[in-house]
This record gives sequence, C-alpha cells and structure tokens, in this order.
Amino acid sequence: MDRNVSDRQNHRELIDTSRSPKFRQTETKLAAERVPDERLKLLEKVIEKGWKTFLEVGQALADIRDERLYRNHFPTFDSYCRQRWHYGRAYAYQLIGAAQVVERLSAIADIPLPTNESQVRPLIGLDPEDMRQAWLNAVKHGKTGRVTARLVKKSACEFRRKINLRKKNKISASRYLSKAEISDEIIRVLDTLSEHNCPDISSTTSTG
Repeated sequence: MDRNVSDRQNHRELIDTSRSPKFRQTETKLAAERVPDERLKLLEKVIEKGWKTFLEVGQALADIRDERLYRNHFPTFDSYCRQRWHYGRAYAYQLIGAAQVVERLSAIADIPLPTNESQVRPLIGLDPEDMRQAWLNAVKHGKTGRVTARLVKKSACEFRRKINLRKKNKISASRYLSKAEISDEIIRVLDTLSEHNCPDISSTTSTG
C-alpha cells in the first residue's frame, strides 16, 4: 500500500514538473530548434533541384545551339535566347559552359562534383584537361572536403596564367604579325585574365 502511495506521488510530481514554466520554456526552445533544421532540409532540397535544373537547361541550350533547332523561327541562336527566354548572350553561354564543365568532370571517378554555379564559373573556358586538373587541385586543398568558389578560382587562374603566358610568348616570337597586331593580342590576353580576376602575367614574369 505504501508503494502505491509513493508511485502516485511521483506521478503527481512529474505532472507538476511538466506544467512548470521552466519545463515549458525548455520544450518550446527544443521545438524552435527543430523547426529551422526541418525547414533548412526542405529548402536545401529545392536548391539541389534547382542546381540540377540549371545544368539541364544548359545542356538543352547547347543541344539547340549545336543542332541549330532554332532556325525555323529565329535567325540566330542569340536572338532565340533573347526573344524566347529573355536570356542575354553571356548568361546563355554561361549556362551552357556550366553544363559542359560538370559533364566533363563527371568522367573523373571517386571525386565530388560541383554543387553550385559559383564553383563552376571559374572553370568555364579552360581546356578539358586543364579544367579537370584545376578542379582536382581545388578538391585536394579543400578543408574537410569543402570546395569553395575561391579555391576553384585560384586553381583555375594558375592554369590561365600558364596558357596565356604561352600565348604571349608565341605572339611575341611571331614574324607574321605586325607590332600593332601583337599589341592587340597581348591586350586581349590580359583582358581575359582580368575578366577572371587573375593576377597580371607581367607580375609573374618580372619575378622569374
């Protein structure tokens, strides 16, 4: 009988505790913490779906351009993108470039692929082999497997400097170009580096 009385008292104490303001505050806090995590997961699924769609759009545009499927309705691919989708030339080719980058990187086994557009952008325009090596270098130097856009840009710029330095030397050694043509081509090379926020070639050659 005494044991039954003790059990009832413990039960009442548990009920009283659950009704206390401190207990309710703790429960509310835990619930509030769960809500952002659940919403975060939900929104991340949307982002992942959007990234996949981003790449699919790029591939579709590439196919339309390469197969010239726009010809029955538009004179050029640029006019098709602009009038049909309100995409400027730069954005349309950025989508295409991103899809091509991921497709080429997919051939590398056992390595994470880019998960957002900022990781892909610095790789657009590189030769396939340089592109793969630049991505591998960025993955290698990423802390805890985290590959930032800054790492990719730094890695890609190293390859752009080497490529454009070779172009500059080749242009300077050419006997078939006028001085004005050589100057124009060097300016174009430097503009390419500037577009990707890479250091100037001259800064790398002056120290060599």
